[in-house]
Amino acid sequence: MERMNDPMKQAAFKMQISYDAEKLCALQRYMKDESELRSGMESLLDTLYQSHVPAEVREAIDKRNMAQSGEEPETLEQFVREHPNDMIQIMSPGGYVTIAPDKPLSELFAHAGERGTEIPVTWEELREQTVESCHYHPADRSWNLLTVDSSLNQPTQAPEMRM
Repeated sequence: MERMNDPMKQAAFKMQISYDAEKLCALQRYMKDESELRSGMESLLDTLYQSHVPAEVREAIDKRNMAQSGEEPETLEQFVREHPNDMIQIMSPGGYVTIAPDKPLSELFAHAGERGTEIPVTWEELREQTVESCHYHPADRSWNLLTVDSSLNQPTQAPEMRM
């Protein structure tokens, strides 16, 4: 992979395809230069991407690219508003939380990944967390998110370490 000046990551790959030799020779003769061929192939890849990759996945990739380019990160509240009919599984600083489309946000619980560790959590505690990464499962319309709480990014010192 190679990084370009563009904020989005660019990947270079090699592919060998079979094509009629006479047609390829004619194509090369009538094209201005190799950049025109490259541009046409990139356009074709973009068309394939648009037609084969689900809209939700394309949207998530676009959001990650925007976040990496320095734009404002997306909050959990924004993400939930954009995906009202999807199940959202969150790994948050306070534990694992599930947001289901048929359950009110006033009935949320966080857990440590084991039964019996559930504790109530308020939507107010979660809504401003930012989405660090996400993965969509089209088969069951569910998302796996990793969220961070930017207010927790301040270094803290344990009481016994203070002077």
